[in-house]
Amino acid sequence: MSHPSPVHVFTGPTLTAEQVHSVLPGAQVHEPVRHGDLIALDAPAGAVVVIIDGLYHQQVSVRHKEILELVDRGVHVVGCSSMGALRAAELHQVGMVGAGTVFEMYRDGVIDADDEVAVVHLREGDLSARNVPLVGVRVATAAAVEAGVLSPALAERLVAVCRGQHYTERSWPALRRTVLRERPEAEAELDALDEFRAAHPEAAAVKAYDALATLGRLDELTATPAAVRSADTWRNPHVYDWAVEHRVVPADGVAVSDAAVLRHRQVYDADFPTTWRAFVVGELGASEEEVAARWTGVIGTDSPYLLATERDLPAGEAVLRTLVRAFAPPRGLHDLRAARPDLADAPGLRQEIARASRLNDETWWRNKERLVDRLPQERLLRHLSGLWGCSPDHTALLAAARDRGLAGLDEAAAAVRPYFLRDHADDGGTLSTRWRLA
Repeated sequence: MSHPSPVHVFTGPTLTAEQVHSVLPGAQVHEPVRHGDLIALDAPAGAVVVIIDGLYHQQVSVRHKEILELVDRGVHVVGCSSMGALRAAELHQVGMVGAGTVFEMYRDGVIDADDEVAVVHLREGDLSARNVPLVGVRVATAAAVEAGVLSPALAERLVAVCRGQHYTERSWPALRRTVLRERPEAEAELDALDEFRAAHPEAAAVKAYDALATLGRLDELTATPAAVRSADTWRNPHVYDWAVEHRVVPADGVAVSDAAVLRHRQVYDADFPTTWRAFVVGELGASEEEVAARWTGVIGTDSPYLLATERDLPAGEAVLRTLVRAFAPPRGLHDLRAARPDLADAPGLRQEIARASRLNDETWWRNKERLVDRLPQERLLRHLSGLWGCSPDHTALLAAARDRGLAGLDEAAAAVRPYFLRDHADDGGTLSTRWRLA
């Protein structure tokens, strides 16, 4: 079948790309979803996103508000089988669509633990499941009981043993061995269960059958327009941060975010203090003259945001510098990108950021961690004082950082850290694991 709208499917352990395309030839297949993937996805209103599998444990899992962000844009988000079923059970009342047996079990409270659907798979290449999920044992044994080939007591014991194992250790052979050690007389029943599972793959592989059935029902599941929620009633600062951190454009094989581009400009653009000042004044909704007049008499030359050398500034300029240094956009870099989208439109700069990223990954400290992560903050701040042509004194550095929209020295050091090794190499420095950090 085909679907009239763009369809994105996140899968891996449950279905292969070939299996997805056997049902939806035109679908764009992605690896299991993780935090940030939905924000970065180019999915217009009316598009369909199907979440089957998702990463967790060693990766940050997809957040609920990432899904709501798509729903709010009019995207149909459908969940089933695994991570998709779990998130759909949590969000089906606010716009996400759930489908399949596993979703219904979560929705109805039959199961409630994340590890019910957890499986082991490789990080790349063949992502097929290497073991069995607990929910698969539940469904298969329940079906075998209903068919009369397994006693309720043995089915209950199999589920209990599986639940007591770590999800990475769950498999039918392991369950069989454990139960036989306890109940040797159960061998005939276990043989019958093996035969039943072979004859009824829909019960033995419930996640895969849920996924295939869901893909085959997309027209039905997306017949109703996606629910558009009231703007900003559910968003928090993290949602706006994600919008710039995870909106990425590839550059020389490296995914470079809008946030990385904007932070690079904050540190390296010689005229960025002028850019930031214009942005702040614009956010205040007036001209510099109007802003200065409005706040003169309220903010004086004794402002803690002014340096001792700035106490003799005209009153209007003292007001403007104070406001510029004190201003914090309500939605962070998201507001700057919204006001100046041209700042993030920089292919050449993205290539420079990619070059710095590769250098960081290639330069190690004692073969255990990246050298860039070991750089002490004081060394980074001295580097900033040279870049900005100001005193290394912390008070002067803080004022210079705030003139660029960096709230403090910690934020300034974090902004320059990814580029220190690149700058050092460009200045003729030699990088090695013996390079002095002090």
